[in-house]
Amino acid sequence: MKSCFYSGQIFHKRFQPKAHSFQYEMDYLFLSLPELDELCGLSKWWSKDSSNLISFRRQDYLPGDLPLDQQVKSSVTQLGGSQYNGDTFLLTTPRRLGHCMNPITLFYCFHDEQLRYVLAEVHNTPWDERHLYLLEGPDFRAPTLKDFHVSPFMPMETTYKWNISDPKETHKVAIHVSHESADLFTASMDLMRQPINAQTMSAHTKRQLRQSFRTLTAIYIQALKLWLKRTPFFRHPEKIKLQETNS
Repeated sequence: MKSCFYSGQIFHKRFQPKAHSFQYEMDYLFLSLPELDELCGLSKWWSKDSSNLISFRRQDYLPGDLPLDQQVKSSVTQLGGSQYNGDTFLLTTPRRLGHCMNPITLFYCFHDEQLRYVLAEVHNTPWDERHLYLLEGPDFRAPTLKDFHVSPFMPMETTYKWNISDPKETHKVAIHVSHESADLFTASMDLMRQPINAQTMSAHTKRQLRQSFRTLTAIYIQALKLWLKRTPFFRHPEKIKLQETNS
């Protein structure tokens, strides 16, 4: 199979107004989209579009009526990219115990066996909204202006700088956030590849279940710590506009 598992460390660090950092371990599925049926057939605990301990549901990714691989290609062209002729992969944590939590989902789009685009679907947990950023290779380092409210402890007037390696035996994704040219925040995933077979499928199923609510718990625990440190709070800009309209 072209699909694999990735396991490693998630690291977050805030530089200002007060330093704050944390890290935890996480497991991901790196899925070649045409292999989804084959993958779910390897374990009775994995299912496609039906309830199970681990499940993959189309509705959890890129809302639309198209099959997911076609929806990715449509989204790439809508955001200004061109058609690509290679495989499409998805880096995600699947739905576990009926719960899906992906602050960021990454789609990897290959052209002539080279990584051409990464489509980043960002999810803001408290408001259940989604937003897409299209990142273009080969180095993916072009700055991206933030235009989607993610964290109530992060202002809108920021710039993202991405660092995305080729997904091989090791894989790294990092996002560096700056505000008024000053370092504000960085987040990274440092991952190691594992092949998919009966042994790793069983091990990852158990770990995925243990991690089922880890990301959501971490978000709210770290938010509480930031609040206790009196980190400035930024309201959702659309909520502010709505209040101004109604006042």
